[in-house]
Order: sequence, then C-alpha cells, then structure tokens
Amino acid sequence: MSYSRSILNIDYLTVSLNKIVYTRGENIYIDGEKIFFIEGNYPVMEINVISDEVQYIILTNGNGYIVTHDNTLSKLPYSCYKGITAEEIIVYEFNYELLTQENYIYNTISFERKKIETHGGIIYYFDDSLVEIKSGKTLFFNKPILKTLWSFSILNYPVYKHSLKLETVEPEIEQIVGINNNIIWLLLGDCTLLGVDTDTGKLKHKVKSRLFLRDKVNHIDHKNNMIKTLSGNYYYELNLKTLKTVEYKVTSNFSFFKSNFYEGDKYLYFCAFKNNINNPNSFGLFNTETKEIVWHKECETKEISYYKPPQANREHIAILDSNKTLTIYDKKDIITKQ
Repeated sequence: MSYSRSILNIDYLTVSLNKIVYTRGENIYIDGEKIFFIEGNYPVMEINVISDEVQYIILTNGNGYIVTHDNTLSKLPYSCYKGITAEEIIVYEFNYELLTQENYIYNTISFERKKIETHGGIIYYFDDSLVEIKSGKTLFFNKPILKTLWSFSILNYPVYKHSLKLETVEPEIEQIVGINNNIIWLLLGDCTLLGVDTDTGKLKHKVKSRLFLRDKVNHIDHKNNMIKTLSGNYYYELNLKTLKTVEYKVTSNFSFFKSNFYEGDKYLYFCAFKNNINNPNSFGLFNTETKEIVWHKECETKEISYYKPPQANREHIAILDSNKTLTIYDKKDIITKQ
C-alpha cells in the first residue's frame, strides 16, 4: 500500500510545510504524537500553523491558544477571533459572543488567502494587507495600523444574472481571488473579474471570466502570473497579463469539486464526483503542466465522501473523509510512479 497510515475518529486536519496537525476530541496531535489536551469539550474550529514554529488554535467557544515551537501551550486572554500573520498575532478582532448569538460564523484558511465571514461582512487577510467586504464596498487596510487606505465600491454597478442562482440580483463581490503584482482580483456573482490597484483603489481591469464561485476552486499562481481553476470537467488558466483564458477538457468521468494549490507546485490536489455519483467520492492529483489526472483514489462505499480536498506538504498527502478517517500517503511513492 502506498499510504503510510490511516487514523480513525479525526475531527480536524491541517497540513503545514513540515507538520501534520489533527485533533480527536479534546486531544491535539502533531505528526502522530499527542501534544495537548484542552479542557472544556469544545471542538477545535481552526488551527493555523505559522512557519512550523507557532500554532494558533481556536475553539468553538471562542477561546484561543498559542503553541510555540517547544510545544508550550498558552491560553490567550480574550474570547474573540484574532487574525494571524507570520509577523504578528493580532490583526483584527470582533465580538465573538455577538457572533455566536447571531449563530452565523464561518472560517476557512488557505495558503493563498485567509477569510472570515461575519454578520457584518467578509474579512480577508493577505501577506501585508487586510480587506473587508461590507455592504457592497471593499475596504483595504494596512495591517500594522489598521488604517483605511482606500475603498472600492460596486454599488453603482448594474444588476446581473447570477451564475449559480440563475436569477437577476444586485451586484455583489462573491470572492477575493487574491493579490498578484499589486492588483487585487475581485470576482462578482456573474463571474466578472475586477482587477483593482492595491495602491490607489482604482479599477484597472474588468473581464468576463470562466472562474467559479465555489471556495477552493480558483487559485493564483504567482510565479506564472495566472489563475488556475479546476471545475466541472474542465481546467482553466487565466493569464493575468493578457487576461486571456485557455480552456482544457480534462475528462467526462470526473466532475471536479474543490482543490488545493501550493505555490511552486505543479499539482492541484482535488476532490471530485466520479461516474455521475451525487457526492464527491474521489480525490487525487491533477498535473497543471500535462493537463491530466496523474493519480486518484475512490471511496469504497457510497456512504463515504470527500468534501474537503487533500492537503499536502513536502513529504505527505493527507485526506480526511466524511467518516472522520484520516489517510496519510507518502508523497514520494505517488510522485515517483508518474
């Protein structure tokens, strides 16, 4: 077998450059070793790993913990979400108790962007900036001082037919794809892509795109100045210099659902629907250079699904299925067979 191990009853998974961090109940494991036990029986909502030296753990009750490189655990003295960057811990905060009363909180972290959706708007964290979408206006912040640098509004844009809802709606920024070469790329509900200058807040580009509105589908490749999209039966590359899209029909057997991309990696790590099954029953690697699926696995029963794509680092590929089973593969065994 190519995988190194399967682990049962796993609640949460995050893979960093050199570590695999996962939780089972109140126990937190790093590379298979139980490091921490957190009291209170509150599930982990999120774990950020920073440079493999500091982990930031957030529980569903709003408590936060810092874990340093020597595995020292320290509880943070506040009960609200705190943004994380490589340079500092506190970036932005809001009232967590209010959000839980509103029963409306959602978090997701990726290597390309960090996002929190709150009752008041959506906040994204990038390497040197913080962006908030609120009431049709995009606010752009400088992180160290949280001063508003500029705002960009689409309130005067005409109504359009939403790409997913298939009904006429007011314009809305659905997704911040990322920042590349001082341009922040905003995706509207009709898949219009706007490029806004990060220094001035002025619109520089506007193009009708083939991007998809689902999270973890559109990925900025900074090295090659393009947006990579794996969706349905197709793979798309949008050149951010020419604003031209190249379309590749990949397969009729797979309908791609979500994917992960890591800068400098030629693979997209995907989960997908295979053979018209109505739940994501497969996962694998898509080579963006050869434009083909080079490796994949399918779940053995219809009751198991893969709603989150595989995560990877230099040595391993990890996938957590709907049955809470974590499977870890040796990356070299998979890559060397290609």
